[in-house]
Amino acid sequence: MNDYIKTGNWKSSDVTGLHVMEWEAPLMARAGRQAFSIPGRMEAITDRRRDWQPEHIPVTMALVGNGRATLRQQFRAISRQLHHADHLILSDMPDYHYRGYTSEIKVLEDYEEWTKFRLYFLANPPCLLRAISQQAGFIPTAGTPIPEQLTDANASQVLDATGAASLVISDGVAAYDPEIYLSITGTWQQLHIGQGGIILPARDVSDTVYIDAQAEVAYTLSSGVRTPVPDITGSYQALTQGAQLAISGSSISIHVRLMRIERS
Repeated sequence: MNDYIKTGNWKSSDVTGLHVMEWEAPLMARAGRQAFSIPGRMEAITDRRRDWQPEHIPVTMALVGNGRATLRQQFRAISRQLHHADHLILSDMPDYHYRGYTSEIKVLEDYEEWTKFRLYFLANPPCLLRAISQQAGFIPTAGTPIPEQLTDANASQVLDATGAASLVISDGVAAYDPEIYLSITGTWQQLHIGQGGIILPARDVSDTVYIDAQAEVAYTLSSGVRTPVPDITGSYQALTQGAQLAISGSSISIHVRLMRIERS
């Protein structure tokens, strides 16, 4: 089977004469730590928290055909598809994807019968992602916040709760803590999300609260206007740690949708 790349409904192997020659993808994301030097001190002060920088994935391809004019027309159509890519799938890991964007498409060779070019896709984060979804092949789109894309059909898990409950957020296999997104519809006097996580203040009228644990935001949405939920206490980071996400509180009547995206 020949190698291919895929983004959205576009797949390189469906394009006549287009061949993927090679790519360089990070097997493990390179992590760094911020260090601060102090005059007169040999050892720099290092922040124990790690950070990850976006990384380029270069993909070399060749388009083979008859006639430079035809090749250039085909190349322009391919470039339009790739320039709009917000995720990238490589054929050696078809169940995973990289999130990011195309930063450059560079022509390497341009002849009468073939054009060789290289796609540079900037992966952010620089690791493999897998959306755990009840809908096969679901990948969140760019442009709309992920919590707002959740439905009963595409969520990782759906839960109706009137008391203490829990959701699975990790199977212990992925290399890093997952991305966690939630939409919670209903009422409560007090709602605790996660062990040592966040506490949402009372909500007497049924509404939907959207939570993005990575961005550390919780908000409601009305007529296209996003309004931050006030008076939240606790730690968003706790929502991504451990195997289960505990839910508890008082006077709970909620419908929860969870999206878990593994990072490997």
